[in-house]
This record gives sequence, C-alpha cells and structure tokens, in this order.
Amino acid sequence: MAERKVSPLIAKAIEESAQGKFTDLSKSFLSVNSPDISLLTLKLSDIPGKGIIARFHETAGKEKNNVTVNVEWDGSQKLTECNLTEQDGKTVINNSIDFSPFGYSTLRIESGKKALSSPNVVISKSTDKSITLNWPPVEGAKGYNVFRGEYFGFIPDQYHLIGQITDSTFTDDWLDTGETNYYVVSAYGEYNQSGLISSQLTAHTDSKRYSPPVKVGMFDTGLISTPKAWRGDEDTILYLQWGQNKEKDIVYYELFRSEKDNFDLNNKTFVSKVAPGLYVTVPFEDTGLKPHTTYYYRVRAVDRNGRHGESSELFQGTTREIEY
Repeated sequence: MAERKVSPLIAKAIEESAQGKFTDLSKSFLSVNSPDISLLTLKLSDIPGKGIIARFHETAGKEKNNVTVNVEWDGSQKLTECNLTEQDGKTVINNSIDFSPFGYSTLRIESGKKALSSPNVVISKSTDKSITLNWPPVEGAKGYNVFRGEYFGFIPDQYHLIGQITDSTFTDDWLDTGETNYYVVSAYGEYNQSGLISSQLTAHTDSKRYSPPVKVGMFDTGLISTPKAWRGDEDTILYLQWGQNKEKDIVYYELFRSEKDNFDLNNKTFVSKVAPGLYVTVPFEDTGLKPHTTYYYRVRAVDRNGRHGESSELFQGTTREIEY
C-alpha cells in the first residue's frame, strides 16, 4: 500500500486489444532484459542538471543478477547507482545491475555528450528590491538554472537554486534594500544535463527603499497562498490569517471589511492596523460581528515611509448561527 501511495501507477485505457508485449523496439527509450522488474520512478534529478533518475523494483521475490538496463537516448549515457536521497554510489559497468528479492535499484542516467559552455552573465539592472541578470543564449541549451548565495564561493546546489527558466534573462525580485547576493548560472541540455557554471557575480540592491510594499500573498504558497477567514468559537467572531510580507520595513497591515464583495478601501470599511507578527503568518481576531453573516475582507501592507502596497485578493468568512 505504501508503495502505491508513494509511486502511484498512471493507467490509460487502450481502446484496441493488445497482446501485452511491446514489439516496436525502435520506439523504446528505456527497458530491461528481465521480467518482474517494475519502473517506479522516472523523473528529473532533484540536483539541478544532474540527469534523469530511474527507480526499479523486483516484484517476484527472486534474486536477479546482471539485469541489463537499455537506455536508447543518445547512445552515450553514464549510469550511476545512487540511494533514495540521490547520493551517488558506484558507476554501473556495462549497464548491468543486480536485484535482491523484492529489492530496489535507483539509477542516475546522465548524457555523455560534451558539456554546454558557461553563460556569460552580466547584471543589467538593479533596484531597491530586485536584481536582473542577462546573458547571450548558449548553443544547444534547453534552459538555464539560476543560483543565488549569501557568500562568495557558495556551492550551486539544489538548496541555492532560485530559478529554472528557458529565457536568457532572470529577475530576482522581492529582495531587501542594501542586500548583497552572489549569482551563478548554468545551461542545461537534453536529458537534464548541466553545462559549465558561469563566473560568479556580486550584486547589490539599492540602499534606499523607494518601491511600495508588494501585494499581500505574493510570498505565500501552500496552505497560506491567499488570506483566509473562518468562524470563531462564538457567533460574533471571525479568525483571520494572511502570509507575512518579507520586506523588513513593513510597520503594519491595514485591514478592511464589508458585507459586500465589491467594496472600496476607505475610512468606512477600515477595521484596524495590525502589527507584523513573529512568524510567517499574521493572525487577527475580528470581534463584535453579527451572527450568521458573511463578511468580506482585504488587507494591504504599509512601510515605514507610509507607502501602501496593493491590496490582497478578496477573502471572506461567515460567523456562526446564534445558539439558544
């Protein structure tokens, strides 16, 4: 059951009857020469530009030795055994691997072609909150990995990856004023094979803030991708929550409320100034409301210079019914 949850099989109905045997080998791109071997995973490596990950499972409970993995991509692949966290082990000789009963094998498949050249990256623009990088397109590149570090000489790994793009320009936005960062870029070609890393660049944002705060919710993902409201423990309370802005000069948030969904942000709909919290979300209890009523909200950030950010997306909540 755990295997089916972690690696669910994707089923597709075949309208015409089939014999269950793949005969047109000219269209095969990956195969093994032994039965009862399942392909559980075929994906890009979690490590940027480090090829393709293929994970196999022996399903018959039999020990199998010298199982050949046939990779029909460009004829120059390198196969490396690795663990579940994609740490490399030994190089696979003659594309042959062994399986213990019900055993697993994880392979990294990398192209053996010559690495792409390194991009010639320059800083084309800097503002109080962003850095823009540009470079001439690299011949043969399918895309580019952009890395950012906080110190000179950082390692460009998956923990420093900030962008995977197809264009030859990238803007690193929502930075702090007077911030110093370091950047490198690498091209990647077919089969997610990384090219040579560019020279490292040092970039500084402007030291004085002149841009207004960003829209509340721009930094959020997952459970707090948009502000939310839900009913409280009493029939006159709604609990609210929104994602914290990352600008360090935010002094408070302005909260607005109405019983209509198309309201304006003004003194009549203003509810409260809410101080930034210590965590990634900002909580607020809206009290003194009418029971069993739907309220609509918007929130915006204000910085120390009094600049207002764009208001958040509309969100709503309904209070409880009166309990007798």
